[in-house]
Amino acid sequence: MRSGLPRLLVLGSLVLSAFQCDRSPVSRRESITNEEILHHVKILASDEFEGRRAGTSGAKMAAEYIADEFKRYGLKRIGNSQNYFQQFEFTVDLELGEANFLRLLVHNDSLEFVLDRDFTPLSFSENGKVSGEPVFVGYGISVSDLNYDDYEGIDVKDRIVIALRFTPEGNDPHSDFYRYGSLRRKAMTAQEMGAAGIVFVVGPIDIKAGEIDKPAGLRVGFTDDRAGIVTASARKKVAEALLLQVGKTLQEVQTFINTQKKPHSLGIPGAKITIGVDIIDKKGTIANVVGLVEGNDPILRDEVVVVGAHYDHLGLGGQGSMVPDTISIHNGADDNASGTAGLLELAQFFAARRSHLKRSLLFIAFGGEEKGLLGSAHYVKNPIVPIEKTIAMINMDMIGRMKDS
Repeated sequence: MRSGLPRLLVLGSLVLSAFQCDRSPVSRRESITNEEILHHVKILASDEFEGRRAGTSGAKMAAEYIADEFKRYGLKRIGNSQNYFQQFEFTVDLELGEANFLRLLVHNDSLEFVLDRDFTPLSFSENGKVSGEPVFVGYGISVSDLNYDDYEGIDVKDRIVIALRFTPEGNDPHSDFYRYGSLRRKAMTAQEMGAAGIVFVVGPIDIKAGEIDKPAGLRVGFTDDRAGIVTASARKKVAEALLLQVGKTLQEVQTFINTQKKPHSLGIPGAKITIGVDIIDKKGTIANVVGLVEGNDPILRDEVVVVGAHYDHLGLGGQGSMVPDTISIHNGADDNASGTAGLLELAQFFAARRSHLKRSLLFIAFGGEEKGLLGSAHYVKNPIVPIEKTIAMINMDMIGRMKDS
């Protein structure tokens, strides 16, 4: 963190420019110092805060620490709050209810699949029961940019679509297809096409490449938004049982799509698939921490520049961690105790020279960002200062290891 001081001075200069304020000197006590930066980082990234995972006591302690600093600097509470907190609800965890099932009916032969072993609902699925004729839609991708459309020439309205995970070029992050391969995006595409439900499977080519033939699992996603359609992940035998009815194998269909880079979608008459999804959301609360330094120009003081940084991290690990199966405190010194420390130092710096500011400066420490930008999304939907009065934002995330200026 030795280089934190020059970086923050550069950031401070940028904010000064945005604010149209002078550069009158301040005392050493009110200046940005390496010692104070390191002090904030050590506290926020300490084991006591247990990685600051959203919804935990560690995140609450971090929010209270930031609020105490805002109070000490003399930042103003705004909105209806009696403190610096803008609280909101989010999904802490997901549980499976009792009405989860996946059934196939093929020419009067019934197949029942086992929850967790053969299939699982996905976190962004709608709850409910749907039935319909199955349609195999390849990878479930429809993008004009790549001249590729698995839905071209096939009717999926009120039907259940079966789609392969990944893309015709596998799970390669350098592929042009990669950004279209997310399960959520595919589910939303199926919903837009009129499908009643979608089931994802891993193809045999991807299994040979190292992917595992098992359901994707129920995990809290990076947003609470649902895809508008019943959605599940299953083992490949679900697709294989259906394609067998039209004289195809999953291996040959996937091979055609991958080698030709052309869709090979198929209706499967004489079959019926029924899916039930019952997901229970466990809710918790977290807060953005918001404080204002008011400007003094009679016209410009109603405009704000937001200086923001997220203060939550990954807690004891799990989803989002580079070692998801390891349970240990993820201290998050750079991500994002560093940015939060920068936020606090700038708040102190500008609060000490508020009489020189023309525009106002709104400091926001966002909560729930590791869960999918929840805090910033909540603020944008529920702004304390009207968005049209917000002229800029400076994002302070992960400034601890910046390189090359």
